[in-house]
Amino acid sequence: WGNTVKKYAAVKLVDSKMWSIVDLESGELIYKDEFSHEPSAIVGGVFYVVNDEGLYDVYNISDVKKPINKEPYKSITIFDDQGEALAVKPGGCITLINKKCKVVKEFKPEIKECNTFEKNGTAIYLDISNKMGLINRDGKIIIKANYDIIDNSGEDDEIIVGKRDKDKGV
Repeated sequence: WGNTVKKYAAVKLVDSKMWSIVDLESGELIYKDEFSHEPSAIVGGVFYVVNDEGLYDVYNISDVKKPINKEPYKSITIFDDQGEALAVKPGGCITLINKKCKVVKEFKPEIKECNTFEKNGTAIYLDISNKMGLINRDGKIIIKANYDIIDNSGEDDEIIVGKRDKDKGV
């Protein structure tokens, strides 16, 4: 989640089956027993929760009664420091959305999965051949999906890539 300061957190109160939200600065309980499923990390006042259909709805801390998104997502990442997340609607491809659930960028259908963006502006993606590569927020391929392992979380913009050796079992 980068260096984002967390102002709110989801909590489960003693003897409750529901999830509540607390203001970390004041300790005040701002929403009590609002969600049956655990909310994600609350970054920039935005978070997601699994709904009764097993899909994801996005909420703003200022109104937890009504989701921001019109249609639920089948998958979504935590919102990052820039207020964006990667989300997929049922039957759709991966999209980069903003805090209002508006599409910022739609990724190519060949991109099957994608991690959250690191500080260096890249995200690891998995293509339809189950190989990994790196992509930026604009959907531009930085490293083609030719690898079995990629780590782009280094401090010095170092990227580690690797391929499995099937003959050696590694």
